[in-house]
Amino acid sequence: MIKHIKTVLACLTVGLAVVSCNNNFDEDMDTISYPDNVELGMWQSTNSTVSYTVNITLNEEGDTICDVTTYTPSTGKANVIDGGAVSYDKRTGIITATYDESLYDTPARVTLTWKSDLSGMVVSIYSESDGVASSKAVFNVEPATSISVYGDWLLADSAMVTLNADGTASYVPAGAEDTDAVEGTYTSDGSNVTVTLSDGTTITFTQNAVGQMYASVAGAEAIYASHIMTQPRNDWYVYAYGTYSSWLFGDIAGCSLEYSPSRAEARIPDIIYPGSTLSFYWNIGESEATFTDSSFNTYYMYSQSGQELGYIHFVPVSITSSGAHGVYQNGVFTFGMSYQIPGVGTFGDADYDYFTLDQVPE
Repeated sequence: MIKHIKTVLACLTVGLAVVSCNNNFDEDMDTISYPDNVELGMWQSTNSTVSYTVNITLNEEGDTICDVTTYTPSTGKANVIDGGAVSYDKRTGIITATYDESLYDTPARVTLTWKSDLSGMVVSIYSESDGVASSKAVFNVEPATSISVYGDWLLADSAMVTLNADGTASYVPAGAEDTDAVEGTYTSDGSNVTVTLSDGTTITFTQNAVGQMYASVAGAEAIYASHIMTQPRNDWYVYAYGTYSSWLFGDIAGCSLEYSPSRAEARIPDIIYPGSTLSFYWNIGESEATFTDSSFNTYYMYSQSGQELGYIHFVPVSITSSGAHGVYQNGVFTFGMSYQIPGVGTFGDADYDYFTLDQVPE
């Protein structure tokens, strides 16, 4: 396969635009007056197929934290990157939150960078493994008046409430097992949530002015509620085998398509080199798929004139009116894909990649 890839690349006309340094960067920063301190507030994504809400708030002890809630409309799945410790660099206008664990099965880091006109921020999410940061998402946010309430809420007495995107809810009392959960439904007006359980119990959630949530069970005194990550299950299995046809690298046979029902997520591991994995949100049999990240490393080092320019990355491109990166029909995925070397340039125009399912084990 390596020989084939080299042959394909040798035949390409690659338009690589080297990014020049901005000598006025430091000077420009000095002309912008960023806020003196981290400002508590809520933010909503504006340019992403996955919906994100960001809550810079206070935990029960009064420390500044950052929660990021993700929601994928195509799968109905939501999760939270929760309780990140926040730091701030006034000179650059960058807020950084760090997380010891995350829904990516690794530590994570989230940065929020003020735009120069202070009208909003750009949010970047990274997973971190062995000192290497991998981009998971980049999106713009604008101020919001509420956050997404989807996901798990841990009450200060250790009870758990789960609010699902379809309007259903469940409650696990303190000290009880998940199997003892009481099911119900809920309504929300953005800042307030009312849960009605099958046994008649009512739980009310109220968001205060600094984005904290408090819950009252059956009219008792309200207690602090933490928005926490739903622990991913290790339920990956091989759903199918197939051939990935890349417009840049050619056909790659013998690929496995793994699937996680709890995540509604599929992945194609080790697609170019070991560790090079494409992953996307998809409900089995449905027509649309959305990649989980904005960029995936192929781990193929591209050299030109004897100089190593960097690793080539898969960069998904939206191809449907809903913003999905891929469509699925009759055993074939069609993906919009660009190939880039970050910070260097792009290989031609974006085009279609295909993944054809050759064998679906029973």
